[in-house]
Amino acid sequence: MAALGEERPREPGAEADLRPRAIAGLALGEARRLCGGPYRLQRGILVAVEGIDGAGVSTTAEALARVLDSMLEAGGACYTKEPTYGPVGFLIWQALSGGYMEPLRLPQMLGLLFAADRLWHLTAEAIQGARGVLGCLARPAVVVSDRYKYSSLAYQQVSGLVADRRIPGAPREWLEAINSYAPPAHFLVYVDVPVEVALSRVEGERWVLHLYERRAYLEEVRRRFEDLLDSLAGRPEAPARAPWAALLEAWGLDPSEAYPGGGYPILLRLDGTGSPVENVARAACGILRVASERGLVSSL
Repeated sequence: MAALGEERPREPGAEADLRPRAIAGLALGEARRLCGGPYRLQRGILVAVEGIDGAGVSTTAEALARVLDSMLEAGGACYTKEPTYGPVGFLIWQALSGGYMEPLRLPQMLGLLFAADRLWHLTAEAIQGARGVLGCLARPAVVVSDRYKYSSLAYQQVSGLVADRRIPGAPREWLEAINSYAPPAHFLVYVDVPVEVALSRVEGERWVLHLYERRAYLEEVRRRFEDLLDSLAGRPEAPARAPWAALLEAWGLDPSEAYPGGGYPILLRLDGTGSPVENVARAACGILRVASERGLVSSL
């Protein structure tokens, strides 16, 4: 798997100290009980796991990838994340860490950097022996991405503080345009938590809160995510008109066959204050059930 995420859930009770491997081990039995298996992949599937910082996105994504990998008879699943550790992703990590890269924190600048890093992620990032997310989808495989373009559409709409100046966020239409080469996820798993819960987690784990972990900022990002989810539910992406269709074709994927039935991304919402084991099991079953209906997987 790619480099593992560092974000960990802080849930009350016995599951508080569980890591993704342990969560996946417990969730696998529950997922098999709920939806059977094993399943065989018919086409590549892209799963994006999203949410505000502190929601448990990285933990959920990694555990979900492990459960799906165990429930698939062949092809398997892989975990990856954004920003990457490629050349543009390196600039993003530097910007988020502060210091002399602070000017890169402008929402518009970050929007452009994330869009460029996303193209690297899709076409060049080394993911379990494949070249990019598209290489994994062509195998086929299930790709579980710890954040994807939906984070950009939420975060970069919000104003940022750079050199003590408040910089307005980027328009959503512009963000959608610069991310138009990124295909939609087949499934968008949104981990929802109140901002107070998210802040209590990150404040308890990190010495310094970075740009994205301020209360007012996260409250606005959460509102942007809610608006985005509402609009995605009624506005699927059309492969016939999308710039991303050309990228799929370059990797030997027919855009229409890659997204059978239309209406992507399919939204799955999780309560991030609940049991991570139950959330991962529920997400895995939800994905496999709908994927089976769409012909993306078949049950054995």
